[in-house]
Amino acid sequence: MCMQNVGELLRSQYGKDIIFEVANGGAGDIMWQVAADSLTALHRAIADVGALPQLNNEEGSQNEEHIFVQYHSSRTVRKLILESHVPDGVNAPSFAAILWDVVLKGKCKMWAQGHSEKVVSAFLDCSDLEMKNMASSELQPLIDAGLLKIASAKHV
Repeated sequence: MCMQNVGELLRSQYGKDIIFEVANGGAGDIMWQVAADSLTALHRAIADVGALPQLNNEEGSQNEEHIFVQYHSSRTVRKLILESHVPDGVNAPSFAAILWDVVLKGKCKMWAQGHSEKVVSAFLDCSDLEMKNMASSELQPLIDAGLLKIASAKHV
């Protein structure tokens, strides 16, 4: 259910919480232990929705806003990046790594404004240290040029 309706759930006031809990691995990372492949597929489904083009305001309704700019989804994606992890003993990429590779790598400048700025800047505070270091090399020039402001991790 989560994968087929990921975009709708992310944009929903209550559905975003379901997506967050499942995509983050559940209590005690139980989902990572019993269904790592399904969890990775959910991460990929979220990234695939993120890879969709952003519509102009005239072209789409509020329900069709891109997940990086829509109120509920942008905060949820940011939170997933900040808490991105893979438990020891699980061989899978983190949510942040999947999102970066599918959507943001080489395209951060396009998303460095508005609500999406908070999504992009979350990589600088990401729990996945390898991903944090990789993203920093692309994000630092945007920060230096004043194109990307660093959002505080407190404001999820």
